[in-house]
Amino acid sequence: QPRWLAEGLATLFEDADFTDPRTVLMGRWNVRRARDAYGRVLSLAELRQWKGDPHELYGSAWAWVHYLINHDEPRLRRLFAALRSRQTEEQLMAEVFPLDDASRLQTEISRYVRNGTFRGWQTSLRRTPRLEPPVELAPWEVHLLRATVHQAIERSREELQLARDLAPQPVPGRVVVAQRVALREDTTELVQQFPDEPAVSVAVWGEYSADADAKLLQQQVAAHPEDPSLLLLAANVELAEGRLERANELAQRGARLAPWSLPFASLQMRIGLDARDCDAALEHYERMLSLVPERERPEALERLRAFERVVRACKPKRP
Repeated sequence: QPRWLAEGLATLFEDADFTDPRTVLMGRWNVRRARDAYGRVLSLAELRQWKGDPHELYGSAWAWVHYLINHDEPRLRRLFAALRSRQTEEQLMAEVFPLDDASRLQTEISRYVRNGTFRGWQTSLRRTPRLEPPVELAPWEVHLLRATVHQAIERSREELQLARDLAPQPVPGRVVVAQRVALREDTTELVQQFPDEPAVSVAVWGEYSADADAKLLQQQVAAHPEDPSLLLLAANVELAEGRLERANELAQRGARLAPWSLPFASLQMRIGLDARDCDAALEHYERMLSLVPERERPEALERLRAFERVVRACKPKRP
């Protein structure tokens, strides 16, 4: 995002004040920032260059964001939506702030700063979730994680071998399963050897009866609610069965745990399409594009064009 927007948002919330553990007062009239912008509110063209007196820059960035969030929220929403697209900054600024509009807004915001009496707003926060303490990874776990996120197959296998070499004895089920899957070897025998290992459930899905598979998956998700691979499989199963709400819940949880995951973005796009939530489908399609590694982008974009046509043709569900 442009620096003027990032700094404007930062200054907007810099005086946030908790009146109690659940209530915060924010976005108030910042006398210091208003004073910095009082002489002259910089134009967007000047702010985009981000050169000059720091007080003037921060004051004007605050003024633009404060004005938009209170008096032109639809435009601010359009700006955020445009930032998620593949437009260049030049294109999105021309779309959201046409030249005549930008000049008019600068004049309005200058008047707003001189006459401002806005007092801010108060909101109640959701209950703060319980935070788990950080867990220090052993060296073998680091290499296992690196193997998971590596795109190159050979590098992934190298990391898995390092994980196995460094792992304690007996070798943890996660490492054994990951290696079997990477080498495309049979994993069904591992069910008896590692009955509580979530990765086994994912690897052997579809090898047994539908009821046995579903029961095993349900048990594993309940026992390991923060395992992304299990959540991905379970969400796909729920989607295939037409249980969109449950599929979306599992997919959202998994995407929070693995925000780098292209499969989760793809899954959420398909859930959006099935639910006829076209805005969500488009958002997740664009997230898919952003997650494609640069070296694979030309080939991947060709494959994703089919998805794009489907997403663009999406018709929202009637209320």
